[in-house]
Amino acid sequence: GGGENRPAGISGNTRYGKIVVSSCNNNAEVKATEAATNPRPAGIISVAQTAISTEVSDCTNNGTITSASSVGNSRCGGIVGYSQGLALSGCSNKGLVTATLAEGEVLLGGLVGTDNTSTTLTSCTNDTEGQVICTGAGANSYVGGLLGSLSAKGSVTQSHNKGLAKMSLTNQHCNVGGVAGYSFGAVYQCTNASTGTVIVEHKGANAKYAVAGGMVGRGYKGSSIAECVNYGIVEAAVNTNNKLTGAGGMLGQAQNAVSLTNNSNYGEVKGSNTNAAAQIYVGGIVATDGESLDHTGATT
Repeated sequence: GGGENRPAGISGNTRYGKIVVSSCNNNAEVKATEAATNPRPAGIISVAQTAISTEVSDCTNNGTITSASSVGNSRCGGIVGYSQGLALSGCSNKGLVTATLAEGEVLLGGLVGTDNTSTTLTSCTNDTEGQVICTGAGANSYVGGLLGSLSAKGSVTQSHNKGLAKMSLTNQHCNVGGVAGYSFGAVYQCTNASTGTVIVEHKGANAKYAVAGGMVGRGYKGSSIAECVNYGIVEAAVNTNNKLTGAGGMLGQAQNAVSLTNNSNYGEVKGSNTNAAAQIYVGGIVATDGESLDHTGATT
């Protein structure tokens, strides 16, 4: 473990040189307490931060990963909480990854909480038993079946969400995706399976964004989604007067120069807004787009 703010099943921190972690399992509960500042709880490694890449392969989380912190920002993952230069392959989450947010920001993923830079996921799965759930209030929240966030140099390839990714909040930014809550990077040949469910619930009228996507909640400039398929339920259920709310089979919201190529949606996409004066957007591929959306070869 790594102490109060960096608890982990195997290692609190990896630094200085190339680190290889293979065929490790976590079956225990890993919890960051209310007093923990900027916690990064994880099943295998809390913080993977090395000058030379850390490699994690064929590892599984079966335990419950929890942040109950009310101090600072939380980064929680079934395998890794905070990643910088991590190569993850053949790993899976079968446990509950959860945070109750009183304030601050949370990034929550079945495999990785946040990709700070250059993280790659290959052949990884949030399994049918895997649940990634964020509740409470606070500032900005990003939840993904695989990652909370994906950086511009990060990528996810041939990986799958088969479980639940859900947020039920009253804060300003709510973004949830089957693969990533938000993305600057590349998502390629991934699926949100028929058992994969992606839900955003927002009960506060001041939501700036409340979006759900089968692959990505919110895509930023330079991000891409290619040859991906959604079979699962994607739902946005909100009570807000903000226009940037909705659900999309691939993407909740496109924010400037997002590329979508040869993607397919076969799942149910639905939305509801109990604020009678407001709207909600629902799309088989994209709920709502910003500028310069490049969209080619979709099936729905």
